[in-house]
Amino acid sequence: MQKPTIAIVGPGRAGSALGRALHAAGYAIAAIGGRNPDNVRNLAEELDARPCQSPATTIDLADLTILAVPDDVILGLATDMVESLCSAAGKSVVHLSGAQDRSALRPLAQQGGLRTGVFHPLQTFRRGPQAVANVAGTYFGIDADPQFRDQLMQLAGDLRGYPFDLTGVDRALYHAAAVFAG
Repeated sequence: MQKPTIAIVGPGRAGSALGRALHAAGYAIAAIGGRNPDNVRNLAEELDARPCQSPATTIDLADLTILAVPDDVILGLATDMVESLCSAAGKSVVHLSGAQDRSALRPLAQQGGLRTGVFHPLQTFRRGPQAVANVAGTYFGIDADPQFRDQLMQLAGDLRGYPFDLTGVDRALYHAAAVFAG
């Protein structure tokens, strides 16, 4: 299976660690988007990616866009992105939230025609080089349609992580357990 090109929206702790780990695993990072221009530019330069001020542009530039943003902005961001989307054919978007299911990306799936899913790393990311090293060995909760789920399982495996299926799991209970365990 050919590795998809990746875009990261949200170059904070989680987005930066995953972007660096994916880059180290041989994935091409096509674009970095976010609100802080300095963070976007710095991570884009490091990963040889294009800096993007518009999150919708990241979808146009990559096969898979990862939304590494706070839980409470996922739905609004998805709605904003679909309104300025240029080309969605064959594109996919995931978010990293353990508390939200993939319905938070419904605007992108229904109006934009994108495949959507959840790719939840079951860990708290820290700053610095150890954050990237900690990606290996991470459990990744995945919720997506069967074909896309297989692609996300492969992605987790390429990161030397342990994927598991979140389909149908009570997110409030799952998230509470994850916070308590962490």
